[in-house]
Amino acid sequence: MKDVAEFIARGRNVFAKHVVDVDPKIRAGSEVVIVDEDDVLLGVGKARLNSLEMKTAKYGEAVRPRHTVKR
Repeated sequence: MKDVAEFIARGRNVFAKHVVDVDPKIRAGSEVVIVDEDDVLLGVGKARLNSLEMKTAKYGEAVRPRHTVKR
C-alpha cells in the first residue's frame, strides 16, 4: 500500500487489492480509519466492502475516503 498512500492521502479511493490488513469487525457502510503500513493516518472514510471481501477481493473499491490528510 505504500506505493498508493500518496494518492489515498489526496482523496483517491482505496481499492481492495491495496488493502494489507483490516479489522474483522468492519462491515460495508462502517466508518473506518485509513492508515498506511506504518500506521500513519491517511484519512477516514466509508467501507464499501466488509472485512472478508476487502481481504480476498482482487479488484473493486474497498473504502471511499470522506476526509484525507493531504501531504
